[in-house]
Amino acid sequence: MAATAITFNSTKFEKKLDVFAKKQLPFVAARTLEKLAIEARRHAIKNMYSRFTYVSDRTAKSIVSKPAIDFTFGEQRGSVIFNLKKNQVIELFHRDDASKGNAPADYLRPIAGGNSGVVFRTRFQRRLQAKGFIVGGQYVMPVHGSPAAELGPTGRIKAAQYTKALWGIKAMEEIRSSSNYGKRGYKSLGTYKAVPTDVSSRSRKEAQRIRALVNPPTGKRIPGWLNSLPSAGIYKVGSQGLTQVFKTLDRMPRVPYKYKFRQIVFNAVSKNAERIFDNELNRVLKE
Repeated sequence: MAATAITFNSTKFEKKLDVFAKKQLPFVAARTLEKLAIEARRHAIKNMYSRFTYVSDRTAKSIVSKPAIDFTFGEQRGSVIFNLKKNQVIELFHRDDASKGNAPADYLRPIAGGNSGVVFRTRFQRRLQAKGFIVGGQYVMPVHGSPAAELGPTGRIKAAQYTKALWGIKAMEEIRSSSNYGKRGYKSLGTYKAVPTDVSSRSRKEAQRIRALVNPPTGKRIPGWLNSLPSAGIYKVGSQGLTQVFKTLDRMPRVPYKYKFRQIVFNAVSKNAERIFDNELNRVLKE
């Protein structure tokens, strides 16, 4: 029996595949990017919890992603931009909105390799600097282990005590006089005392007042107390004298480069891109 040759012309099928690729592959690539952003965010948050002593909800939820339009943002806010196909790009970054306090993009930058590791100046620091309580490169460090520290569940000084201290040393006078705030919070006036580094040379009377707060009159003579002054910082005033809550450092401290955000994202993308793309492609093929 004579053999019958079967021929197959794949041209029209290839054209159909080209049409499928043009219509579906961009969709698959977009879905892959979305899933990669979720995966990279998950890896970054996991890294935070493994390397940071404390991670607030605000910090953990600070990583966001969106289609990248302006590539110059990448360097400005420490973001990571990645893409699978031309014009399909996603930017992953920490929020730079400081409306609710200090922006995560700012205070995370030093430990992510930015600013040469010099710690970020918070609003608290900037206010003290603007009011002349600290000068030059000085920095006010919270003393979380202080007996006068008001600690939250994380073992760190509560944000409310930062505010009380500012009210107490008259570093928020313009807010007190504003119509928006009135005298709210001003009850802490005098309950905190700021001791500058050069207090002894600024004013003899001021130095004497601070010495009196350090050792309230008890009727007993304490040898040498008239010549003593506490180290620079912010103290809580109590019946037993002054207790330091914030310590003034001569220079801005540095923090270790321990949160390699860019590297974390790149590793997550490299590790998961092919797997996620295949999954999304199969999902489309089955539909």
